[in-house]
Amino acid sequence: MKRRNLKDLKKRTRRKSIQLKEKSKQYYSSGSSKKSEKVASRKFISPQNLSIFENSEESLEYFGDIINFLKDEKSKSQYKTLYIDMENVDNITIDAIMYLIAMMKNVKSYSDVDTEFSGSLPKNDKVLHIVQDSGFFKYVKSLSDTSLRPNSNYFQIITGKLAEPDDATQICSYVGKKLGVDKIVTRHLYGIVLELMKNTLHHAYKEKGAWAISDWYICVENTNTTLNFIFLDTGEGIPETVRKKWYEKAIPRKDSEYIRSAIRGEFRTATGEPYRGNGLPEVFKACQNGHIQNLKIISGRGFFGSNGADIELSDKKMPLVGTLFYWEIEKHPFERGA
Repeated sequence: MKRRNLKDLKKRTRRKSIQLKEKSKQYYSSGSSKKSEKVASRKFISPQNLSIFENSEESLEYFGDIINFLKDEKSKSQYKTLYIDMENVDNITIDAIMYLIAMMKNVKSYSDVDTEFSGSLPKNDKVLHIVQDSGFFKYVKSLSDTSLRPNSNYFQIITGKLAEPDDATQICSYVGKKLGVDKIVTRHLYGIVLELMKNTLHHAYKEKGAWAISDWYICVENTNTTLNFIFLDTGEGIPETVRKKWYEKAIPRKDSEYIRSAIRGEFRTATGEPYRGNGLPEVFKACQNGHIQNLKIISGRGFFGSNGADIELSDKKMPLVGTLFYWEIEKHPFERGA
């Protein structure tokens, strides 16, 4: 009897071990490869904290390494697949997921070499659920049993090229439901989102090193206390599109200073038009008026942060291609009795 029990225990342990191994090997692909590991691939191991805003230096260096690989024709000719290993990621944020999606869409902008993305998914259930709930699997082919989970905590990532009033309306409708307010209360939000969408098209100038596909991406995350907005513009970044004065070319200003000046409407673009329409000043004005909180912008190496009165500037070692926005709407002013 003891031998039988011991034998059963070994079988259960072996079965559990196999299940754990299978769970850790969940795949996705941007192309048609059926098994990533059977294709000559260049592996990039993701940071444990994969977040552009929360872990900027490490995450931007990681994405920068991938972009440099894509620019290197010799490296790309050796590998048919670029493998993103996210197995050990224990924290991930929407900004990093968006950037990865944009990178996969822009892979052909660096050359005509046929390179595909593939990768493994996080073993951590909480992190895996964020990847699923964000809408990531609308943009890749899942080679495992992972399906898109409907989840009320996210307005999932959507993307486009033009200013889309219908998309902006849907976002405002989602926000209105979560705040329990009429859509007229979200009119400031509608203007911000639409202006940022317009900027992607109007300022999609192409210089060496820029992505070929200028799209916008937006997602809304619903938490207990805030609604968090993440917007990515893959057009030229702010420092690249502002018109630099002759002495600034000789003694360049920091990217963060260009962002601050642009958000104040002090610069003009290479075409002589006022910088980025009303987009950036509109966002900053909404922050100053208290309609949104915790505004953050990363473009190039520059970081701009503000909660209305105070401004924080810093510059990163590695650049971000395009412009990434983050802001929050606090729920408590809309709660009953507040």
